[in-house]
Amino acid sequence: MEYWEFKNGITVEGDGSAVFSVNLDGDFLGHIVCGDCADYKNCTAELNSGIDPITGGWEDGNGNPCTLSGWGNSEE
Repeated sequence: MEYWEFKNGITVEGDGSAVFSVNLDGDFLGHIVCGDCADYKNCTAELNSGIDPITGGWEDGNGNPCTLSGWGNSEE
């Protein structure tokens, strides 16, 4: 499990292969599903450089933009 924490309250957990879980101040916002290993590595590189999914303008892998109000399906 990988973990990133940002000053704006965003935290991201990665499963090491394809999915990131994104939270804001402990509240679940959504998942980001990577298309392949290269996509996951690219996302990891951005997270490591200090770019969170909201600030970076990411989408969730299903066409939904990542916003502070959440996206996609609720947490399972």
